[in-house]
Amino acid sequence: MNRRSYLQSLAVAATAISPVLAGCNETDTTGGDSGGGSGSGDGGGDSSDDGDGDGSGNEKANETATATPEELAEGNIKEAVGSLNKVGFKLQELETQIEEDPANVEFDIEATRGVLESARSELDAAAETATAEQEKDIQALRHLATIVASLANAIETIRGTDPNARLEEIQTVIANENYEQALEMLRESRSTMQQTATELESGLSAADAVDPERLQALNAAELSQVRPPLEAMHTVVEGFSTLATGFEEMLLGREDLAEAETHLDNQEASAAKEDISKANTHFTAAETTFDGVSSDATVDISTHLERARCQADHLVKATEHLEKAAEAYENGDPLTAQQERDAAEAELEKVNDC
Repeated sequence: MNRRSYLQSLAVAATAISPVLAGCNETDTTGGDSGGGSGSGDGGGDSSDDGDGDGSGNEKANETATATPEELAEGNIKEAVGSLNKVGFKLQELETQIEEDPANVEFDIEATRGVLESARSELDAAAETATAEQEKDIQALRHLATIVASLANAIETIRGTDPNARLEEIQTVIANENYEQALEMLRESRSTMQQTATELESGLSAADAVDPERLQALNAAELSQVRPPLEAMHTVVEGFSTLATGFEEMLLGREDLAEAETHLDNQEASAAKEDISKANTHFTAAETTFDGVSSDATVDISTHLERARCQADHLVKATEHLEKAAEAYENGDPLTAQQERDAAEAELEKVNDC
């Protein structure tokens, strides 16, 4: 069996393709040993099989025609490995940029999809004639393709939506007290992040399922190369999703506070206290949500998180003052009630200063 020679040639191929990874635009995944240029040397005396052939083309066709099913599958597997390595190595290079500036990662998504499609086609072809052992290779490479695809799609989403800039925009809308618009924007962003997180989780599941030793034996991009950037992107997406969830809770609480203040204007203490209680529940939920942000969060997420906790702290204090104001109205003490309302307003103004 010539499996070892195939692996040795593939190691050379993997080294040769690494310079083209920067753009992922190269589509040749053959590994470079087609034997095209040497047909005029030894081939002259032995060309009687196909008298008017052009050398290398017929020679390759003859090799394919005489290849065993196992050898055919082996060739398809080799092509798939070459294709997957083109993007696998590039993704490894992107780990730091994913962590620091995910919205500006330089990565050719369309070219990557083309390479993945080619790899999967080769694996489908290999599966038609594969031995039981080769089927295990094919499964490992399918997992690798899933890992690469999920990360590439996540990069595309982050670049297209730029959640960091979106949160800044939402903060401006909140500062203008356009809570309904801010809620709509937050929910849209959270939905996008949650969908992306789900896709990344399919990649992580594939990483858990793949046999790293089999990838290594195939000279494919190793799990240690592709899993770190996948996990880094998952941390980014989960962080923004958690932030959006927490901000939504804060916005719902602010709407409750606005209702409470309307009731206090009318000295409807009981109704005000109900809204204040709802607001407090939302603010508590927001703080709990923010505590769930990973300690490995990116700088952008950490900055938003620090602001969010500052805002939640002032909102909780404002809620406490409004509750005291409602109690003062119930006790027939409008002076104290107004003082507490002024204190609440001061805390609410500090929210925008965070």
